[in-house]
Amino acid sequence: MRNTVHSIKNTLLKGAAAMMAAAICITTLSGCGGSGNGGGSADSPAVNETTDTSNVEGATSESEAPDRSAGDGTASFEEIMSSDHISAEEAYAQLKDVSTADARQAEFVRKLKDLKDCSGKFANTTESGNRYSADVAFYLSSGKIYCTVTYTGYRGEIKDGEVTDSEEDGYLFESEPKGDLYGNEQDFHLYFARDKLHITWAETCDYLLDRGDGSAESVEDYKVPFDESDTYKKIEEILDENYESLEHDMAYDAKNRELNIYFQAPDNLRAALMTKDASLLESWNTLIESMKSFCESVLKVVEIGGNADCVNVYLVDKLNSENEYTQSDYVLWIRNGEVKYNCVDDSSSPASSASQKSGESGRKTETTAGTKSSSGSDSHTPTFGEQNALESAHQYLNYTAFSYTGLIGQLEFEGYTHSEAVYAADHCGADWSQQAVKMARQYLDYSSFSRSELKDQLEFEGFTSEQAEYAVSVVY
Repeated sequence: MRNTVHSIKNTLLKGAAAMMAAAICITTLSGCGGSGNGGGSADSPAVNETTDTSNVEGATSESEAPDRSAGDGTASFEEIMSSDHISAEEAYAQLKDVSTADARQAEFVRKLKDLKDCSGKFANTTESGNRYSADVAFYLSSGKIYCTVTYTGYRGEIKDGEVTDSEEDGYLFESEPKGDLYGNEQDFHLYFARDKLHITWAETCDYLLDRGDGSAESVEDYKVPFDESDTYKKIEEILDENYESLEHDMAYDAKNRELNIYFQAPDNLRAALMTKDASLLESWNTLIESMKSFCESVLKVVEIGGNADCVNVYLVDKLNSENEYTQSDYVLWIRNGEVKYNCVDDSSSPASSASQKSGESGRKTETTAGTKSSSGSDSHTPTFGEQNALESAHQYLNYTAFSYTGLIGQLEFEGYTHSEAVYAADHCGADWSQQAVKMARQYLDYSSFSRSELKDQLEFEGFTSEQAEYAVSVVY
């Protein structure tokens, strides 16, 4: 453990230095012209305009275009089918006015027209106000059709994929390209239609984007969202250039006008901090001060642009592609330069605060519901708030593990009252011993723990001594 602590201490100090460098770089952005759209000046292409593929990676330049027949400047069907790379729109433009008795060629021209109609920009605004967009382009290579999709809601790269006719209702084409996220390969499934684009990957990532109302006015009035602006991209670049010691990501919550920046904690950090090693805690506090300065620097930039009222910087156990975390995932949370949660400070734990708030009634409920919550009905008619809290509890439990008090604390953190949170925890049907097993396995997936360390960590998360002991006996 001593070697682990020493390694983590060095990582924290390197991170602190990089964080200060990033803060200095971001401070220089405060001189940027801050318009309401984040300083971005890019215009959105009209929905019905032909997509410009000149800037798409791998697109055919004018000098690389396939040879044209000498007569009218157009390429023959055979030339296009044998081309190494030509955009579907360019191929359609070359062939659409060519008379032919070849049924195969006529059918292929109709397909090119469909591909052209499925190209361009798609977008979606979620309930939280975040706006995702994707640019779609198709090209031919040796007679096969491929797609290039640039998706702003995905922090990674979607690779080009071969396109086939779709058997899915409402869609013309589909593709199964590969992609990567945080160095891990992902399998995508894309469905293309004239008016919509369906993107799925992993088991839970499912997004439907569309053209909006399609009106010219909506396109002309379109303002670049902050998360597509030059300022946002520059902050991303600074993070990438200055902070390589920890994995990181960034997301903008447009509805709440909050910029959220996530860093993945070094392996074993939480367990190492629990040893209370003096030199490690000193390095930890140095990192905290650097992250506070970094957070304040970013806040100044986004406030000047009128894009956000709040900046959250999170250090989490493990990043995920959805950027969906509960407070049990946090190692550190800084909001507008102020520490809101520090895993070293037990008193700031949501589970601890929930336990303190519940008082005697909460402890009695723990006794009756501590083994397994009820999923059946009782004489009480739930209020609207209790019903919503119960639905949120089910969603959280489908995503990750919670203790009884941890779930109450998380629901209160989300804005539910204490009574609503207790009702949800009492009626969600969770087996708290099995939840302890699930959380124990999650910890062991990313770190190493002795039996006693794992038991202590589970109790820290709000599980009873009996539940923690049972979980350790199962996983060891």
